[in-house]
Amino acid sequence: ENGCKVYLFISKYVDNLDLWLTLKTEHTEIIKTFKGKFSFIIQSIIFRFIIYRRMKNKYKNIFVDACYIPMGHAWDCYIVNSLHNPQKIITMHDPVEHSSNNNNVSNIARAISILNKGIFNKKPDDIIILSKVFFDEVVAKKIVSEKHIHVIPHCIFNHYGNVNNVKPFEYDSTKTNFLFFGRIDKYKGLDVLAAAFSKCIENGLNATLTIVGSGDFSLYKRTFSKIENVTIVNKWIKDEEVASFFTKKVILVLPYIDASQSGVIPIAMAQGVPIIASDTGGLCEQIENNVTGFLVPPSNANALFEKMVFVSKIDCKDVIANAKKYINNFTGKQLSKRIIDIISAN
Repeated sequence: ENGCKVYLFISKYVDNLDLWLTLKTEHTEIIKTFKGKFSFIIQSIIFRFIIYRRMKNKYKNIFVDACYIPMGHAWDCYIVNSLHNPQKIITMHDPVEHSSNNNNVSNIARAISILNKGIFNKKPDDIIILSKVFFDEVVAKKIVSEKHIHVIPHCIFNHYGNVNNVKPFEYDSTKTNFLFFGRIDKYKGLDVLAAAFSKCIENGLNATLTIVGSGDFSLYKRTFSKIENVTIVNKWIKDEEVASFFTKKVILVLPYIDASQSGVIPIAMAQGVPIIASDTGGLCEQIENNVTGFLVPPSNANALFEKMVFVSKIDCKDVIANAKKYINNFTGKQLSKRIIDIISAN
């Protein structure tokens, strides 16, 4: 939309591949990646010793200004090499690792290091972070200088609402319906949510709670089974299904213990869903308390309970309107222009 010529490298298994294929690129390279640990090993070997050689030959006469990597991938160094090592721009989603996944992250990093041994891995020239609260943390890592660290927030995720022929999730119209949406992980604070919603029920609030997302729910299954009016949808949610959960009948609750930022917040704002979230990490930059949403102290079940009751009893019309106005300032076209500015300044 900003007039750039784009070469796109995309996984064959990305959930919304059809949407990517509608883009008018110079060329779109669909790459067979992997779906699990075993296929990761096999496909990585095939990619390094067969596909990578083909790509280097295919793009030997293609010189691009920059390679933007919005989500890090084990194979991105091969693509950068194939494009003659142009300016490398990455988005760093988690400048500080979440409290619950340090071991997993280190294991993945170790596996990637072994896989890519002997392959030149260009350091990033510029780093994009999604929240200014982590600016000093990234500076301290000394990967790039301060002037090459840029804060560009999540853009509006309004394409989910454009999907037709998907039946909305059936909430109870006679009750206040709370929704947790996202990957199941310890830092998401589901134990805090359980305690808060249990108090809601004990204190007579006529409410339901729906928990939606993939991941290991076994840690919480017993706790939530003891609470009334809880529905669990423990699976991967396809793009075309997302909007079906974000209806005008729900209040989104994000009880994170710690957070970098949340991609669920822009979805809810675009869909007109009020939000209660923990005042932690970059979430307070995405939500202005009592203006575009509601913030509570993290790991405080009583404060969350009180806020859930409060929001259930008020008209959130102004908050929803403020949130929509706010998020509409962050369109894909507007924010990608800022990435183009980074390239032009190089």
